[in-house]
Amino acid sequence: MSKIKALMTAGGAALRSACSPFGPINLLVPRSGFTVHRGLCYGSDPRHKLDIYVPAGIKGPVPVLLFFYGGGWQGGNRGDYFAFGQAFASAGMVVAVGDYRLYPQVKYPGFVEDAAGALAFLHDHAAQYGGDPERISG
Repeated sequence: MSKIKALMTAGGAALRSACSPFGPINLLVPRSGFTVHRGLCYGSDPRHKLDIYVPAGIKGPVPVLLFFYGGGWQGGNRGDYFAFGQAFASAGMVVAVGDYRLYPQVKYPGFVEDAAGALAFLHDHAAQYGGDPERISG
């Protein structure tokens, strides 16, 4: 990646972070002790994505936490919850923060179907990230 593109990407991420309600908190979160795998697709819609936070140096399968933010099914973004992912990864858990389709694009039970799709993906792939697929909670 060119230096200019890297700077633009970092600048855009900082701007998005600063504009989110959690921006100031996310900017203060340590960036070490875990790895984030961003934008993993769990379905066919552009919003069917997860960010998975993996603690550094985990030994053996660890519990997995699947988190969906609030927003009244009308807004939100998984990237706003960086501090949440970091906090639980630092406690030794694999953490998945998921996006879902929003109203009015989708109505109930679409939100529940999205959550089920994310859970199925996480169950199938948790072991790749050091998580125990039999110990997923949300």
